[in-house]
Amino acid sequence: EVLYEREWDFEFDDSWVLVSGTEKEGLTTTTYGADWAITDVSTDTSALPTISSTTGIPTALLDPGTAANTKVLVKKFSASDSETTYFDASGTILGTSFTWTDSANGMSGTSYNDAEWNYLGGSFTDSTNGFSNSNFSTTTYAQDGTTVTGYVDKGMDKQVDPSSGATLFERSYEYTFDDSWNLVSGTETENGV
Repeated sequence: EVLYEREWDFEFDDSWVLVSGTEKEGLTTTTYGADWAITDVSTDTSALPTISSTTGIPTALLDPGTAANTKVLVKKFSASDSETTYFDASGTILGTSFTWTDSANGMSGTSYNDAEWNYLGGSFTDSTNGFSNSNFSTTTYAQDGTTVTGYVDKGMDKQVDPSSGATLFERSYEYTFDDSWNLVSGTETENGV
């Protein structure tokens, strides 16, 4: 199994100034113009599988046309650590997630980032102590798709008795903010209140 592959083809003038070139790293090919100006970045996702389940995956990481068409590339770093890259149907990178598991302590977690490495949220479980939580942040946009109109933070915290399974504490929340992070509205429920 090939773990890493990189190829390049660069053309320089007689002063070693880049005229043009291409560089392929893994599935991604970057095309350069004069003076290293990036003219194109494309990823060949034709051999990648589509996502098996969209449950719990932030919307920003799913194909905007049809979520089930999202393609995924999973890199396993060890038996307990992996990174997943999400692509839309045309091969554009949407973002990544990193999942880890510490089976000796009963802990696991996943964090999500968009294509620019902005943190989208994550989840954590500590089954030994009965604790779990999640927090996700979503940016809302105007109809032009680029003007930020606000943010939505949504999450939950829960602790159960590891022996009986009885809920000891449970909290969920959803807050809506404007584009300056001023609270517009929100709901928080703690132990049913």
